[in-house]
Amino acid sequence: MYSKIINGISSLDKEVMKKSSKRIDSLIKPIGSLGKLEDIAIQLFYTVYVFGDDCIDLRYKNADEFMTFFLDGYTNESSLDKNIVEKTENFLILREIILHIAIYKKWDLNNLNPWQKDYYLQSKKRLENSKPLVDLDKVI
Repeated sequence: MYSKIINGISSLDKEVMKKSSKRIDSLIKPIGSLGKLEDIAIQLFYTVYVFGDDCIDLRYKNADEFMTFFLDGYTNESSLDKNIVEKTENFLILREIILHIAIYKKWDLNNLNPWQKDYYLQSKKRLENSKPLVDLDKVI
């Protein structure tokens, strides 16, 4: 029975897959346009998100150090348009939205430890005010 089903499955049409993938990529984002933004935002976000608002100076010190070395290394390997860096703040907000959704789904919001509670409330406030975790004008 299973062999009949398996034998009835034809091979994948690679040309259709390629066209479908290209179409989906263009709907989600223009191919190659956000990769650098995502690279920067994800790395920066996870480098500094552990520093709460009570450690804001430390957050900015680490963000500044990260961006200095990251941009230096990145530009050695690839070109980087200034507009990309300017738009990175939007992706920091997007990254925080994604994390906030995960927190909402995974954490028991009625039983948070002190760090979780501080982070959750600070994150919520930033999102409500459309503020990124790091103001890149203070860093770059």
